[in-house]
Amino acid sequence: MKLSNIFSTLLCPAAVAFAAIAATGCSEEITVSAPDTGNYEVPSENKEVIYIADKDGKREFSNVEFRSNGSTSLRLFTPGNVSADCQVKFTYDPTALEEYNAANGSDYKIYPEELVTIGDNDGVVTIPAGTSRSSEIAVTIVSNGEMDHETSYVIPLRASVISAGDYVLGSLDNTRLIFVKDRTAAPDATKLGPDGLPGVRMVSIIESNDTNPLNHLSFTLGDTGIPFFDVVVLFSGNIRFNRETQKIYVHLNENLTPQLNNAEKYIRPLQNKGIKVVLSILGDHDGSGLANLTEQGAKQFAQALRETCDRYGLDGVMFDDEYSEYTKYRLQDDYPDIFCEESSLAGARLCYYTKKAMPDKLMTLYRLGNLNRFDKEDLMIDGTKVLPGEYLDMVFEDYGRGLRQEYFEGVSKADWAIYSQEFAQGRYASASDLDEMVKNGHKLHMVFALDPHRDTFKGNLTALGRCASSFYNSTCNYSGVVYDKDWK
Repeated sequence: MKLSNIFSTLLCPAAVAFAAIAATGCSEEITVSAPDTGNYEVPSENKEVIYIADKDGKREFSNVEFRSNGSTSLRLFTPGNVSADCQVKFTYDPTALEEYNAANGSDYKIYPEELVTIGDNDGVVTIPAGTSRSSEIAVTIVSNGEMDHETSYVIPLRASVISAGDYVLGSLDNTRLIFVKDRTAAPDATKLGPDGLPGVRMVSIIESNDTNPLNHLSFTLGDTGIPFFDVVVLFSGNIRFNRETQKIYVHLNENLTPQLNNAEKYIRPLQNKGIKVVLSILGDHDGSGLANLTEQGAKQFAQALRETCDRYGLDGVMFDDEYSEYTKYRLQDDYPDIFCEESSLAGARLCYYTKKAMPDKLMTLYRLGNLNRFDKEDLMIDGTKVLPGEYLDMVFEDYGRGLRQEYFEGVSKADWAIYSQEFAQGRYASASDLDEMVKNGHKLHMVFALDPHRDTFKGNLTALGRCASSFYNSTCNYSGVVYDKDWK
C-alpha cells in the first residue's frame, strides 16, 4: 500500500436490491425489490430455476456471529411469476457438511441440531402463485454455553422441492451452509453509535516492519474500556511464485515472521479483546500478483492463504494490488496453466476463490490497481454471474475518496470505507466528512500507519478524537502505554 494512495456465496440477482447492514452480529430488516432476471443462470430442459438467498442476498457464504442467540433468514426467488405455488423444504442434514469438507479439504465442525430452529412450518417455504418470491424463513440459533467462541461451526441445510411444476433448484441451491460463531463468552469490541445501534467499525492498517500491533490495546472508547479498534491489518505479507516447484505461496518477511510465530504475544492479546487481526497481501516484484492468476492458480493460492490463516489463527486477509511487475515478467508466457494476463476479472476470481476456501474469514480489499473496480467484466462461476457483494466483506477506498458503489455491485455502504486517513503523512478526514459518513449509513472507516513513535502522532490523536465524536458521540481515550518493536 502506497503512503500516497488504501483496505465480507454467489449473489442472487435479486440481492442487488438488498440493503444490508453488516455490523457484526446485527442487521436491520431488509426490503427486497423485484429480481433482476438478467443475472440468472440459463435453465435446462425447459425448466425454470428457483434460487435461494439469505437476508444479505448471499447464495453461498452465509455468516452469523451471535451472543446468546442469533438468526438469519432465507428466501426463494424465481426469474418470473410462477403459475402455481412452489414449495421447498429445508432440513438439517449433516451430509451436506461432510460433502463440503471432502470437496474443499476443510474440517469445519457441525453446530448441534438441537440448538437450531428452521422456520415455523416444518422448514417449508412457499412462492405463492402469481409472484416471484417467497416470504422469509427464519433460521434461529441459541447458545448452550459450551461452544468454543473462536471456532467456526456450520449449520448444514439441504433444500428439496416439494411441489414446483417446471421449476428446479439452481445449481448452488441444493445445500446451504450457514457458518456461525457463538461469541457468548467472547470479549466484544462493538461500539454503539449515537442512535444506539452498532456504530462504525474502526480499522487500523499498520506498517508491520516498524509498528508493534499491541499499541492498539492503548486505545479505548471514552471510559467504557471497549477497544477503539475493531480490526487490525498487518501490512504486509506477499504473494510469491516458486518457479522450480511451480507453486504460489505466502511470503512473510523478517518482521512479520517473528510476530506471527509468536502469535500468543503479538496477536492473541488483541483477539482476546474482541479485535480481529487480518493479514494484508501484496505483490513482491516477481511477476506473480493478485490479478494475474488463472482459475487453477487462484484456487492454489486461496488454499495457501487459508493454511496461513489457520496456522497463525488470523481472521482473514486484505488484498492490495501493488509491486507485482506483471509486464516485466509476463509469467503467463511460461506458466499458462497458473498465470494469465492481468485484469480486474482475474482479481475478482481470486477474491471469490479465497472466500470459498475460508468462508468464515474476512475477505477484504483496498481499491487500487487491478482491484480498483469489478464492474467491467462479469465473473462467471459454473455458468452463474457472481457479484462482488457475495465474496467481499469490506472495501477500502483510497485516501480522501468518497463512494463509488457501482464499481463493486452488491457491497453495501455499511461495508464500504470512505474518507480513509493516512496518518504517516497527516492526511486527515474532516469532521464534516465523518459526519456525512454516519448520515449516509457507512459503518466502516480505515486509518493507515498509526504509530506512537511517529512525529505525526499528536495529530493522529486529534483525528481519532474526531472519529470518536462523529461515530459514537464520545471520545478516544489513549492510555499512553507504548509498545516498542521488540522482535528479532
